[in-house]
Amino acid sequence: MDTNAIVTIDYILASVKAYLQVDDKQDELLMQMILDCITDLNIFHADLSGHKTVTMDISDINTVDLPEDFVDYIKIGRIINNKIYTLSLNDNLATPHSEDCGEDTNPYIQSVYDLPYEQQYGTGGGYNCAEYKIDKRNRRIIIGGGVPGSQIIMEYISSGVCSETVVPRYAVPVIRAYVYWMRVENDPRVPFNEKERKQNLYVTEMRRLKEFETRLTVDEIMDAIYRGYRQTIKR
Repeated sequence: MDTNAIVTIDYILASVKAYLQVDDKQDELLMQMILDCITDLNIFHADLSGHKTVTMDISDINTVDLPEDFVDYIKIGRIINNKIYTLSLNDNLATPHSEDCGEDTNPYIQSVYDLPYEQQYGTGGGYNCAEYKIDKRNRRIIIGGGVPGSQIIMEYISSGVCSETVVPRYAVPVIRAYVYWMRVENDPRVPFNEKERKQNLYVTEMRRLKEFETRLTVDEIMDAIYRGYRQTIKR
């Protein structure tokens, strides 16, 4: 019996099929529902995959491609003495258009710190030595200014779906419940009360998942109690 604490999406698919007693013909549909649920959980409800941290090289035109499972960033910076020093957000950075023999052909993609002092007003940024802008359309980060080592580090929220997706075993029941619900939600042949029952099952499993992830240990409860104590004059 498989008792790993982390399971693959193939395991979840096999589990769903076993409960539904369906054949391989529905694999594609069931897998899509499983992936949709994992994405929804990661973005809106639970952090199944955990926040990810990646170190990425900066291209010759000062851009960095976003990871395939990127949803939103937490911080972007560089590592100094084992700490992340964040870069400054600057939505006014110009977007590079092309590259010619390793040189950027867009004359506006220079660091604002290379401009005359009087032209730096209103360019954004802070005290950091480099700036960034998220180019969502092209799924990349645009860097302005120099970054030592030509690398940046990014902590980001993952969709939880990529080529090596795994999820905690305790999340499997809520994913199964989601699939049961979605299979009947848009089927006109299924009575409304049955759809509602499936939805309520999903809501119940979701509540259990959130309670599990937010539970406190005895030590954490005692720490919270002790933090409420104050040294006062005894009467």
